[in-house]
Amino acid sequence: DFCAVTKHTGKSVTETDINVGSIGDIGYEIWYQGGENSATFYEDGSFTCSFKKAGDYLCRSGLSFDSTKTHEEIGHLYADFKLIKKDTEDVDYSYVGVYGWSRDPLIEYYVVDNWLSQYRPGDWVGEKKHGDYIIDGAEYTVYENTRYNAPSIDGETTFKQFFSIRKEARDCGTIDITAHFKKWEELGMKLGKLHEAKVLGEAGSIHDGTSGTADFPYAKVYVSGKPAVEPTTSEVAEPTNTEVAEPTTAPVDEPTSTEVAEPTPVTDFCAVTKHTGKSVTETDINVGSIGDIGYEIWYQGGENSATFYEDGSFTCSFKKAGDYLCRSGLSFDSTKTHEEIGHLYADFKLIKKDTEDVDYSYVGVYGWSRDPLIEYYVVDNWLSQYRPGDWVGEKKHGDYIIDGAEYTVYENTRYNAPSIDGETTFKQFFSIRKEARDCGTIDITAHFKKWEELGMKLGKLHEAKVLGEAGSIHDGTSGTADFPYAKVYV
Repeated sequence: DFCAVTKHTGKSVTETDINVGSIGDIGYEIWYQGGENSATFYEDGSFTCSFKKAGDYLCRSGLSFDSTKTHEEIGHLYADFKLIKKDTEDVDYSYVGVYGWSRDPLIEYYVVDNWLSQYRPGDWVGEKKHGDYIIDGAEYTVYENTRYNAPSIDGETTFKQFFSIRKEARDCGTIDITAHFKKWEELGMKLGKLHEAKVLGEAGSIHDGTSGTADFPYAKVYVSGKPAVEPTTSEVAEPTNTEVAEPTTAPVDEPTSTEVAEPTPVTDFCAVTKHTGKSVTETDINVGSIGDIGYEIWYQGGENSATFYEDGSFTCSFKKAGDYLCRSGLSFDSTKTHEEIGHLYADFKLIKKDTEDVDYSYVGVYGWSRDPLIEYYVVDNWLSQYRPGDWVGEKKHGDYIIDGAEYTVYENTRYNAPSIDGETTFKQFFSIRKEARDCGTIDITAHFKKWEELGMKLGKLHEAKVLGEAGSIHDGTSGTADFPYAKVYV
């Protein structure tokens, strides 16, 4: 029901200055650095956050406690929320979800279900990454961090931060707050006595300031299925700021489904850890073959190599490279369309080793067609910390369900750029998976068909290969992308 709510109800208070307050039983806060900002809080718990050219901005609404009880003593906590983003721009980092503090010990905590930035908060949020876990029916990454001599509800001091960050953003839903508390406790992350539990909208910019509106027409934090009794408000000092690298994730258009033929079972090859058969190691830029397998290594700068095996598997090693790629799979003679070749699949398993200073990366399926000349990518993973973003293409077609997962489809034109036919102008097609995976079967033809629905038609195929590519816009990238299993087949 509440996901259909679009309007606020009841009395309200609008704040334009930094303030901690309450309206009825609802505790709230607005805090910011710079800009022209405001927030309106309603007695039903809903609220609207508006910010213009803010360095950092947050507003939150929910339950305030007196720091005398643990969450077990308070009861099972939930939060319902609906978010409507409006005209957000220049948002470099953001958290939307549940936020609060505990005392004894002093801990700041976040359960992040969405973000106003283009990109999901990444590994930069915490010095310790505990891992990915199913909590409250969805996958979250759990982090732990320590802040030293930083602003807190008790003034500048040292304290821990706990984060659960949802893999897939959602605009509306119920967060089982206590489920996160329990998972954190399993990992040795135990909160003290609760100071608050509120629905949060936070946005920040490391450049010229962020602007926009985060509207919450429905927001309610409650205990055991009913509103908590006798909440009390407590003064809150300045919240924390988190430093940001360049992140990565995008809003969702209308997804459409694509028919998928029978893929190879992943249960076997995902367990493979070693290469088999004859191999060839290349240290210079080269295009070659081993048995029926076509391969290529190409790079700019650095000390690099690649080893290709006759079973299709390969290892990519790079050190201080500006740009590096290696690929292995099927080569064609550019005389047949994909329909004439047959239904194409790729199985792959990726093992990342010691990767560093990777600013952009693509792992998945790669190839070219002629007549017309088109370079294409199906990206299922990346060696960089962040997913490839909107910068890959001048035209973003949208987000679609392809081969059972959500991908963003882009189209781009490169002018007078290197290609399989020398320097010329050509199109690029991209499908970029929302959730990276280290192992799986890619239904290549399913992507070709979705692209055709969008007016993106390949010509006659030159190749279809499993790709590992990494690049750096700074001092060069280093690491290894090992593919103990890689096979492209019809």
